[in-house]
Amino acid sequence: MGWSVSWSIPQRIYVVKIEGEITEADFIAGCEKSTEFVREGIAPVHCIIDAKFATIPHVNIAKAREIAQVFNEPKLGWVLMISANPIVRMVGSILSQLSNKRCKFVNTVDEALVLLQRDDLTLQNNIGYVYSR
Repeated sequence: MGWSVSWSIPQRIYVVKIEGEITEADFIAGCEKSTEFVREGIAPVHCIIDAKFATIPHVNIAKAREIAQVFNEPKLGWVLMISANPIVRMVGSILSQLSNKRCKFVNTVDEALVLLQRDDLTLQNNIGYVYSR
C-alpha cells in the first residue's frame, strides 16, 4: 500500500494520496502524519484525500475513529475525498460526521481546489499547485 502526504499549498492545503489496501498500521501512520501537517499549518488547514485507488479490507468504525484523531484538530478545515469505493466513502463520511467536520466527495483534485478557492477567500490568490497524478 502506498500512502503519501504532501503540501499542495504550504501550511494551507495538503494532499493525502492512498493506493492499494489500507492496513491498520498504514491508517495509523497516515493519520499521525496528517495530524502533524494540520498542527504546523495556518488555520483553516484543508485536506484533500485522493483514495481513488484504495481499498479497505476490514472496517472497525470505533477503532478508525480512535485512530483518526486528525478529525478532532481545531485547525482542520474542509476534508475533500476522491474515491468511488463505497467502503472508503462510508468510512470517510462517518468519521467526518462524528467529528462535525465539513466533508465532501469530489471527482478530482482540480474540483477540490475549485471548491476550496470558492469557499475560503484567503486562498483566492494561492491556487497554483503542483500535483502529480
